[in-house]
Amino acid sequence: MARTVPSSYQQQASRAFGQLVRGINDAQLRALMRAVFYRAGRYQAFCQAPLAATGADACAGSAIRHAIRSGRLLRAVAGSFAPQTRDLMLAATLLMGVGAIEAFEAQGSPRLTPRGRLYPVAVLSTLIVHDVRCTIDRNKREALEGLILRAAAFAGEPGVPAPEELGAGEFLQHEGRVVALCVQLDRFAETAQPASLAVRWSQPTSERRSAQRGTATLRQQPAPHLTLVGQRRKEDDDNTIEPRLAAG
Repeated sequence: MARTVPSSYQQQASRAFGQLVRGINDAQLRALMRAVFYRAGRYQAFCQAPLAATGADACAGSAIRHAIRSGRLLRAVAGSFAPQTRDLMLAATLLMGVGAIEAFEAQGSPRLTPRGRLYPVAVLSTLIVHDVRCTIDRNKREALEGLILRAAAFAGEPGVPAPEELGAGEFLQHEGRVVALCVQLDRFAETAQPASLAVRWSQPTSERRSAQRGTATLRQQPAPHLTLVGQRRKEDDDNTIEPRLAAG
């Protein structure tokens, strides 16, 4: 049985998504968005794609729904960034889930494709951005690819390389954390009461201890990432010396 969403939902989603794309002022980034979404039936596939094989996001349309809601959150909180940086952040937020069209089968219940079993959605999204034919400054394209991966890693997406493995030091680290925060807030919006949540910057234990000792040697640990935790747990954490970052 084909997995489809109602035409009314697709029309509404198309209007909302189009408004966000038009909100990107950088002409090269807008051209890249069109090249990614509006060729070879990708946009229609994106409107139908799930974002997970199980759980709440294992349904048609979840990929574009999350892109729209995360994009709106990003647009609301990124006002302090320079216009060029805001455009890059919004493009990364809207493109982060496009890899779902390659990660999941187009028909029937959500099942991972062979490619989806090899790569996380965010990595597939980056590969699509890398391969699409579009006239765009090389550094800008590479910055967009890096921001997608950084944000996915900071959001705790499994299988995505840790930010330090991507190189370039602190390049786009803060921007990636803000995008990740918007993605996580949207992820939890459907399943948790907002008043009961708080944001915590989780840093690997070995990294915290080494920082306290003033040493630079770190054992291999999961990447630092943003986490939404219960308010009671957050209050308990405030009694510790764990460093935290509230991005935004």
